[in-house]
Amino acid sequence: MLDVESDDVKFLAIHGMGGVGKTTLTKVVFNRLSSRFQGCNFLSDVRESSERQGLVHLQKQLLSKFLDCCYIDQISEVDHGIDMIKRVLHNKKVLIVLDDVDENKQLKNLAEKGNWFGFGSRIIITTRYKSVLMIDGEVTSEGPIKCANVLTYEVHEMEFRHALELFSKHAFRRDSPPDDYVDLSEKVVSTLGKLPLALEVTGSSLYGRSKEFWVDTLKKLEKAPSKEVQKTLMITYERLDDAQRQVFLDITCFFVNEDKTYPCYMWEDCEYHPYNAIEILYHMSLIKIKDDNTFWMHDQVRDLGRAIVREENFKEPHKRSRVWNHQEALSILEQKKGSKKIEALSLGSRGIIITPSEVANLQHLRFLNGNEMFLVGDFNNLLSNLRWLSWRWCPFEFVATNFHLVNLIVLDLSHSYVSEKWIGWNQIRVASKLKVLDLNNCNDLMRTPDLSMLVSLERLILEGCRNLIEIDPSIGKLKLLTTLNLNGCHALEGLPYEIGCLDALTEILMPRSSYAFKLPKTIGNLKSLLTLDVSHRWICMLPDSIGGLVKLRRLNLFKCLKIKKLPDSIGQLQSLVELDLSSTSLGHLPDSIGNLKQLTVLRMSHIIGITKLPRAIGLVEKLEELEASGCHHLTGEIPQEIGRLSRLRILDLSFTRISRLPTTVRYLSNLQTLNLESCSKLNELPRLPPSLSCLRWAFDTLKFCGNRTHVLEWDSAYHSSIIPLYEVEELAFGKTRRFWPRLLSSSLREFEVGNMSITPWTDYSLFNNLSTLRLQSCSMSEFLDVIPEEVEPSRMQLEKKRCESILLEMKRLRDLEQSGSFLLEIKHQEI
Repeated sequence: MLDVESDDVKFLAIHGMGGVGKTTLTKVVFNRLSSRFQGCNFLSDVRESSERQGLVHLQKQLLSKFLDCCYIDQISEVDHGIDMIKRVLHNKKVLIVLDDVDENKQLKNLAEKGNWFGFGSRIIITTRYKSVLMIDGEVTSEGPIKCANVLTYEVHEMEFRHALELFSKHAFRRDSPPDDYVDLSEKVVSTLGKLPLALEVTGSSLYGRSKEFWVDTLKKLEKAPSKEVQKTLMITYERLDDAQRQVFLDITCFFVNEDKTYPCYMWEDCEYHPYNAIEILYHMSLIKIKDDNTFWMHDQVRDLGRAIVREENFKEPHKRSRVWNHQEALSILEQKKGSKKIEALSLGSRGIIITPSEVANLQHLRFLNGNEMFLVGDFNNLLSNLRWLSWRWCPFEFVATNFHLVNLIVLDLSHSYVSEKWIGWNQIRVASKLKVLDLNNCNDLMRTPDLSMLVSLERLILEGCRNLIEIDPSIGKLKLLTTLNLNGCHALEGLPYEIGCLDALTEILMPRSSYAFKLPKTIGNLKSLLTLDVSHRWICMLPDSIGGLVKLRRLNLFKCLKIKKLPDSIGQLQSLVELDLSSTSLGHLPDSIGNLKQLTVLRMSHIIGITKLPRAIGLVEKLEELEASGCHHLTGEIPQEIGRLSRLRILDLSFTRISRLPTTVRYLSNLQTLNLESCSKLNELPRLPPSLSCLRWAFDTLKFCGNRTHVLEWDSAYHSSIIPLYEVEELAFGKTRRFWPRLLSSSLREFEVGNMSITPWTDYSLFNNLSTLRLQSCSMSEFLDVIPEEVEPSRMQLEKKRCESILLEMKRLRDLEQSGSFLLEIKHQEI
């Protein structure tokens, strides 16, 4: 339907009832097609975002994948947003998804006309209401018509057999029900109306339950009309305990698509047992946790939660526990209708003034979200139950008095105008229970304030504070601090000496700096530190005390161009699992590296100064990945001791000048990938392990070959594991190698060779497991004449440029691509 090869601008509307699978289908289409466009954006929950944050926010979201934030932040009104969308996207071939559109004005302000987008663009809309689709095609000012072809696709209920299979996956963790549950399962599926969401949630709630429980559930379902998904979901909600319900309702009202880390702190203090609650909600398919650690919830489930809150008092929002609608929340404050019932308010708007009288009755308020609020007056004994305060774009002026939030757990002051001289710090310091302080993008902050009173603080976020120069020594008093985020603090000159006092610190996210950055000697005192990432920093050396990081699991020195030597104490990092030394200026690896008994990944690519690997490398017994690509001065023979690395899976020595691999590589019993691309000095390969599934061996003749030519010969005594290389005659078209394909081991799945003359062979059993074959600058004369009858190619193409290439589909080789003029790839997909 979308015909991605066409230059027309096309709109596809995917419509159908709620819970039928529109979004799931659209995500599959988006993921499959996204690589065919210049830019892509999947805008989730358009209905929700439009209601809560407005159309301007949606326009900014749409442009966020195509434009820098400094330009996006300039959009202040809808018309300006429309102009920006036209200017930025009119000449780009884009794929855009607008998910869950429920009003025509959303389309009108995001994607009204086809000529807003470049030729070949595709706009996909999901909606429950076909009536919102009114899109025009227009003639552009430049002449040609960009036709907006509006296509529609209705998503229907699943076929019964597919519905039963989906239900079974959640109810039994298998594709079909057990024999004694077939009848019950079929009745439940029929009652649910074959809607994916209802099948998933109900099936999950029945997993591991007794037959009596199943029968009781079926009776309840039969009382709810099958088309009314929310009534079906309500049955699952009613089985949650009170704490689980509180967490569920908070998520539906405030935390969909938000990171789950901060809310857990609040819920824990409220004794809602968040980790247990989240696990229950997840296993009941009411929520999902996305890869970026954010909550995701189907819009029908979210609507159910909000409907439950509305039913607390349908007519009077101030008598509900949660108010997420910004206009209703503002109205409650302005009319001073706050009540003990209200636990959470989201104000949203900027520039509002809040006085003590407006919050006087909010005695049980634990969550307050507002932007650029001005607090005026005496707040003595008010908001004493508040656990969460999100006060973004907080002004520098602070005129409130007695603003003592003694129970505050999470304080978000991101994007604020506060500095170290902000008067508000004096009152914030009384929040001795505070666990999260988020100051990201506070650009007026040049030095952190005195934080010594915040003794419970666990997370300090300073990300994006681009003018921050110094961290106050009082940070050493934060004995419970686990996370320090300094990413984007480009002006920061170093860490204070007192950083070594942070016994609980597990993570430091460091800034990328173009200035010299100092790590204090005391950093070795961080006994709990798990990750130290100082990549792209101008750090001259690691202190000797680095060996004191006894729990460190990951050390990243990537592109630390000033580091020329590692301290011997690095061998004391007994817990280290991953070490990245790539693109540093190291001259050698210390022998103490052999003491890293837990190390599984060693990356040391593009280190120009490295000339050899130490023999101690063989002592790193758990090493699984060794990457030394681009170490152009790595020469001679790889040490024999490498054969001790029985767990090694990946060995990358490409673009080095090694001349020999030791015979001990045959003992690498788990080796799967061996990359020897552009190893110009390598004149023979020893016996290779039968576990090998990917071998790459090719090089650029212009850079490395000179006058040398090579031949790969076969020695049957080693069962295709010996591949010696010898000099031979010059071929007519230049210097090359001659390769007999029978040398391939039957275990290979990927094989790459270059500058070869491919000779005929007859044993195609070697290709039983081969999935990818790359032939670079290879001559394949007389190849066609020897293909056996049992291997009938379904498609062939012979092309002569600097090489002759043959395209075959054999046995398990199904899909073929040619990349460039000299690279042939044959790939397969499992049937």
